[in-house]
Amino acid sequence: ALTNERARAAWLAGRSGLEAGLCGEQAGPVQAAIDEIVAQTTIPLIQGSLREAFEVDEEGGAADADGVVEIAEGWAFVFPLLPLIDRCSPSAAQLIRDNMYLNADPIMRDGYHAVREAFESVYGCLGITCADVGVMHTCGEQGDEACWETDCREAGLPEPADFTLAVYSPAVPEKAAFDQELFEISEATRTPRDVTAALEAYERPSTGLSIKLMASFRPNDPNLFPLDRVYSTYWDSATWADDFTTAAILGTGDFEGWDDASLRELATKGAAYANVQQYVYALLQEGVAQCDPTLWDDAWAYFAGATEGPDGSGSGYSVYALADKRCPQFLTCAEGAQSDLALTNERARAAWLAGRSGLEAGLCGEQAGPVQAA
Repeated sequence: ALTNERARAAWLAGRSGLEAGLCGEQAGPVQAAIDEIVAQTTIPLIQGSLREAFEVDEEGGAADADGVVEIAEGWAFVFPLLPLIDRCSPSAAQLIRDNMYLNADPIMRDGYHAVREAFESVYGCLGITCADVGVMHTCGEQGDEACWETDCREAGLPEPADFTLAVYSPAVPEKAAFDQELFEISEATRTPRDVTAALEAYERPSTGLSIKLMASFRPNDPNLFPLDRVYSTYWDSATWADDFTTAAILGTGDFEGWDDASLRELATKGAAYANVQQYVYALLQEGVAQCDPTLWDDAWAYFAGATEGPDGSGSGYSVYALADKRCPQFLTCAEGAQSDLALTNERARAAWLAGRSGLEAGLCGEQAGPVQAA
């Protein structure tokens, strides 16, 4: 579940803060992690409450329900939520209680629509959104269709303050849009190959830096990017990634004489896994050098690409997509072969958020150990 993945990321971020000594007056980032854990762990309780409210209501799914057990289940879900809801809105808490109390007579007197709207009215206060909770789609004979329509956002819930990309927030949509160039390289290198179009996409600085030049980006202090020396020394070239991808697009050097299908694979994979991934590593290291967490947000944007969408389930073109593609084949998905979300991406996201939390707390310079570990 996404809620568990987000809670785990907050857990690791908070733990990283505690390891760095962020306690007492400096405990702000750790408390923020706790608040996020509380928010995420309320979501399944709200989902359970809404499901039982729907199944108890005669105008909802009562015809397909098991019986009075839904009343008991609903109260069990609502019981631990009511204090949190009351803190946000006593009137919303009272309406939910009046409708879902185990011995209410009549039960669900105002209908599940009113109960749902009462829940939705406090989502912002609880630190969650309508998208986090979702809409139930398994309701008896109605099959996969939504059990109810919602105008949650129009009802007054504020939009999230930050753009979310592949379950990472805050992300940077204007940076993530670079994967349009990856897509164009992929299309231009199909048979018949359009080398001019592929090179134009490869060299276009649509997000401020072209994919070609990403491989040449270096932190201001080269000593802070040891991975660069590892790659450059091995390939005996500071432009090793660009050398590979440019040759693949042109069909020159080591790739001269190879067929179009092979050249396409070399060009698209070189652009993503050599050029872009190298840039991601460099941005992370530059974030440490400048003590700037927003550079880590930029790095995630390039790692994922805009096509992945908010929940990471899209068919992207950047580095993130490869792990999701391979995990069903190697049984390394978050929920086994039936999932398309790779454990490697989930763990990388948790480390990203933990490192970002450290940077926000000022863990830079000699104190950057926890961030470097991330």
